[in-house]
Amino acid sequence: MAAKLLKLAYLGSFFEYTFETALGPIFVVSPDLTDVLTIGNEVGLTLADHGVSVVAAV
Repeated sequence: MAAKLLKLAYLGSFFEYTFETALGPIFVVSPDLTDVLTIGNEVGLTLADHGVSVVAAV
């Protein structure tokens, strides 16, 4: 799914990212500290084969 990075936060051992997508904003927690994205990056999002939690927006 195509996505554009809107927000990011470095929290010591991981990054929190918020992406804008056709489905609305998607929140991602990433332990990858080497390939860090920057605001405005356009990326493709896919689900991993493990460690995925889908939570309903309220």
